[in-house]
Amino acid sequence: MKEVLSLQCPYKVTLDTSRNSYQFITSGGASYEVLFSLSNEILTGTDLESADVYHVVVGKTSHGDGIRDMNISLTVDAIIDHFFLIKNRLFFYICDPTDGRHLARFRMFNMWHSKSQFKERFIKLDFQIHDADTIYYACFIFDKQNDLGVDKIVTALNEVRQVLQDAK
Repeated sequence: MKEVLSLQCPYKVTLDTSRNSYQFITSGGASYEVLFSLSNEILTGTDLESADVYHVVVGKTSHGDGIRDMNISLTVDAIIDHFFLIKNRLFFYICDPTDGRHLARFRMFNMWHSKSQFKERFIKLDFQIHDADTIYYACFIFDKQNDLGVDKIVTALNEVRQVLQDAK
């Protein structure tokens, strides 16, 4: 089911509840989708294995005029704020390395977070996992008011990071 949301942001945002995905179109005609996929298996074996953990993918689904648009980050802010109406959720973002632009994606995500109007509300933990020839950049974001507790979340995420690092 699709629902047009009344978010405080520059662009009209539609939520597709069947996919847990948000879509918007910029003034330049580019279409974006912010998809949250339930991925709680990443915390299997930790105290948080039943937590609501989502993998987020921000993707351009069609190109527009190519103009750099600061309203995109404001719209993503509003989407993330809406996603965290359920404060006990966590999400992670992995910068796709397949095209060699993963470091640029990581920098862009960090720039978005540093300018976000909600950065004081959320905790962002960055991770680097080194594989044979690739560095995977990732981050976890969660609400500081999450009922699971900041210390418990950080401990579980560090356990996962250690397992992933040891598996290389």
